Amino acid sequence: MIAAAHLDNWVFILLVAVAMLFRWLTSVASKANKNSNDANQSATPPPVPPAPAQSDEERIRKFLEALGQPAGSSPPPPVAPRQMDAERAARESRLRVEQAKRAAEQKKKIFVPKTGLPPLTTFPPPIPVESPSGPAVIATEKLPRISSTVAEATIFEVHEARDPESRPAVRASSSA
Repeated sequence: MIAAAHLDNWVFILLVAVAMLFRWLTSVASKANKNSNDANQSATPPPVPPAPAQSDEERIRKFLEALGQPAGSSPPPPVAPRQMDAERAARESRLRVEQAKRAAEQKKKIFVPKTGLPPLTTFPPPIPVESPSGPAVIATEKLPRISSTVAEATIFEVHEARDPESRPAVRASSSA
């Protein structure tokens, strides 16, 4: 027992030494990392200057060359904006009106209760009525009487296949 207590002291001292070793190693590693960051910051290359501005035609030409179109071919003509005719404008305005009607109907369908509680479905118990003769009494149903008779002791018999006659009957008491 004394040897076990002595061993526990040595184990504790060993754990403290290991913790101090890890702390010293992390401080040395952080100092080395800080020194390497200072050296790396002085050797960073200068930033790359931004590319000169290109026209849309030049960018499209380079893109088409990357896709495999020959360099000498002319780029496709610019796309002109579509002209809206009266029939199409009327169709789009009807669609907008229909969408607005659907949105209004959806807002009407949403049910938001006025209170966060559900409706009351249960009722509180009746309030007792005080009588001049004594304390308030609430009428309750009569409960059946429970008899307090004690059960008789039950006899259990255990039979074994080898020698059934040699074992006596075991009697259990009801008080246990």
